[in-house]
Amino acid sequence: SVGVVFYPDVPITENTCFDSETDVSIARLDGARSDQRTRIERAFERQSPDGGTPTHDAYRYAYNELAEAEVIGARFAVVITDGTPTFSLGCVGTGLISDPVDPTPLVAEAERARTRGVNTFVIGSPGSEGARESLSRMAEAGGTARAGCSHSGPNFCHFDMTESANFATDLRDALGTISGLTLSCA
Repeated sequence: SVGVVFYPDVPITENTCFDSETDVSIARLDGARSDQRTRIERAFERQSPDGGTPTHDAYRYAYNELAEAEVIGARFAVVITDGTPTFSLGCVGTGLISDPVDPTPLVAEAERARTRGVNTFVIGSPGSEGARESLSRMAEAGGTARAGCSHSGPNFCHFDMTESANFATDLRDALGTISGLTLSCA
């Protein structure tokens, strides 16, 4: 089963940095032409990123949705970000890239989710160069650190794609690796 939450995906205002609304509700993925796959593809086609990075609000919302979902099996969150958070929990911050907030609380949030049965994979896309250490720590706290990783690099604990020559291919490969890890027999 898979669901999708984009962030911020609303025009950022003084009191709103994240719309607490699921873009694609968690449902069985099923075959290549399933309704769920079609919903996910359409959701990605409609996205147009525009400012601000409310990672903590989005992560907590997604975790709560995942924790409450009526699905069978292990639970995993995949966070894909292109930068350092620019809003703290509760939309505190300016949202400006030049004014990032402390990402440390996300590490504790991933640890809390892990202790409650949700492991967290983290993917840092181009633009997240300044967040490498915190993203690495978040993946470790989330229980998905890559073997032999280091928070100072070059082999970070998260999927670091900041220097990717072909982001689409590298993202597909990372998601394939994550799928393989999450779908293994237990």
